[in-house]
Amino acid sequence: MENSIFQSSIYAFLPIFILAIGGLLIYLLYARKRPLVYFKNKKTGQIESLYIGFNFFLFFWCIWLFGLFLYLRGLKKWGIVFTVIDLVYIFIRVYSKGGTEDPFLKYLVPIVGCICSIYIGIKGNELTGRHLLNNEYEFADNEKNNIELAKKKWHIE
Repeated sequence: MENSIFQSSIYAFLPIFILAIGGLLIYLLYARKRPLVYFKNKKTGQIESLYIGFNFFLFFWCIWLFGLFLYLRGLKKWGIVFTVIDLVYIFIRVYSKGGTEDPFLKYLVPIVGCICSIYIGIKGNELTGRHLLNNEYEFADNEKNNIELAKKKWHIE
């Protein structure tokens, strides 16, 4: 019996799914030890919180959900990048009947997706923090050490 596109896709995603579950467990253990910074909207008083450092959630999940979490954070340009990567990957898988003879196309899109995921994991919180500060938010009163650490790591005046 011939393999369908759906069956071959499941086997392709299985190792990544296992890594994502492992990453989620690491995130749950690691998140409690990271410094947290609060932002307050100047007009509405709404409070947003943001960890300083690597963002495991964005690293593992943005590539799978068309950049949805980036759109929700206001990072539209990066959301578009992840949406394009996902659409190109789906296009290649569907129109090449589950595989392609061209290894350039077969491996380029997942490699680019991994590189973008690593970048957004490293810089995701910084980009979100800068976006909040540019959109009527300011650092809220919490530990001065965390605010100074965030300014230093994110290269903010």
